[in-house]
Amino acid sequence: EWDARRIACATGLGAACMVSWRAAVERECDAFTAAFKEHGVRLTGRDFILGMGSLCGPEAAGSLIDIVPIGRRVVHSWHQDSGLPNRATVLLGFPPCNGYRGGGVFSSSVKLSHPLIPTHGSEHGAVLEFERYDPPEQPPDESYVLRPIYERGREIWVYDDTIHLHSTPDQQSRES
Repeated sequence: EWDARRIACATGLGAACMVSWRAAVERECDAFTAAFKEHGVRLTGRDFILGMGSLCGPEAAGSLIDIVPIGRRVVHSWHQDSGLPNRATVLLGFPPCNGYRGGGVFSSSVKLSHPLIPTHGSEHGAVLEFERYDPPEQPPDESYVLRPIYERGREIWVYDDTIHLHSTPDQQSRES
């Protein structure tokens, strides 16, 4: 049983939430269903989550994570989530306010000319951290960094994890 402080830390708007795909598909996602119904959308929360997962490829891997804003500029930590072939990373954007158009909602990314060698063993499947190569690689040149723009009609960002590095936006402009 969690005490009130632990519950507040886990559920507050400043907390990150991470759920495995397996756990997500076993839930009904009632809060999403209620929000959709309130806005006249005939869609269950579970179907919404499964639809997002289907954008990942034949099998969603890893986890659903709510990346919360930290309210400060950050240093890039370029990485891949798995580097597995035929898998996409799918980002659902939550802007800081209604009508928002701009950057900082989605991760920055760099498209690679070819897949990278795994940093943990000989096979892909774990997070590949670009700065952990030995010797360390130089960070990507700024001219190659893509900073996706969020706006109505562009709420989802999908890219192939095998040929992209991504990192937290320089300045986050998103909500939890």
